[in-house]
Amino acid sequence: MGVSRVRVRTLGEFVFCPRAGLLSHASADEDDEPTDERMNLNFLPEYSLALIEEQLAAQLRRLTGWAAWAAGGLFLVVVAASSGLPPVVPLALAVPAVLCLWKTMQALAAVTTLADRRREALSAKPTEPPTDLTDDTPVRWWELLKAGFESVPYLEPLCDEELAFAGKPWRVLKKGSLRIPVIRLPADNYHAGRYWVYEQHRVRLAAYALLLAACEDGRTPYAVVLFGGSYAGVAVPVLPAATVIAKLDELRRGLDLERMGLPTPFPSNPRVCSGCPLGRPRVMTAADRNEVALGRKRHAVTGPDGREYHCECGDRFAWTPPHDDAVRRRLVRLA
Repeated sequence: MGVSRVRVRTLGEFVFCPRAGLLSHASADEDDEPTDERMNLNFLPEYSLALIEEQLAAQLRRLTGWAAWAAGGLFLVVVAASSGLPPVVPLALAVPAVLCLWKTMQALAAVTTLADRRREALSAKPTEPPTDLTDDTPVRWWELLKAGFESVPYLEPLCDEELAFAGKPWRVLKKGSLRIPVIRLPADNYHAGRYWVYEQHRVRLAAYALLLAACEDGRTPYAVVLFGGSYAGVAVPVLPAATVIAKLDELRRGLDLERMGLPTPFPSNPRVCSGCPLGRPRVMTAADRNEVALGRKRHAVTGPDGREYHCECGDRFAWTPPHDDAVRRRLVRLA
């Protein structure tokens, strides 16, 4: 039997927790990194100056239109109120006028934010980490682009057929022979200049470096992590390719053991389960019970409230992970 292809995302999950890695490998979701969202009023930063300027122009048109409607509506309200018309008339006109004013304020907020981001992009000074980087170094997105890097989104995953290993980073920064993989982490991983980049993230980045070397003969002396809600990031030294291959071998051994029906070890540190979405308990539903009737596994445990709970990890490995919600609901006790 041939060796099954493994995704970078699966390897990162396996480093975090072997059971999470096996669940990831079985998942139909093949996206390694989250894709971009189109901007809205609750938007994350946009990482392309061209898109920022496009959105700014659109919001300026929106601001102009709503402001004109709001001014016209307020003028009619004043005219109606001063003409001795019944009070219901100005009140009726005030409703759409207030709505237009609210839309105007929304557009103004978007224009202000976009203008600030455009200003930051244009005023950035070219800065890039040294190619002999040995320690984590703070970076900013626009400074890297000003230093001559081209930000490239990959449509198809990079693949090393010999290793049966594939994946694509969120972006690759290209400059000459340099190929710098970029991933994004949630805003919770960054606060007031402090950041949290864990082993699974570093292994993911090293895996992308290995794939870029195999597929494009690129040099990757460091990689970049960006954090949600800002343009701040950190350049990290890349782990040796041997580390990635060793972790990949561990993952394949875990997959082989599971195929043979042998138990998967418990997480070495139960705290990794505390916030893991795979271990978050949810109430058994009628649909879940129908699945059980069809022969599909559900590992349910009854809480003090009399309801049955299960989770994805528990269903797969027949246990109750010590997720914070499970502890709070007294479905499991920490030793």
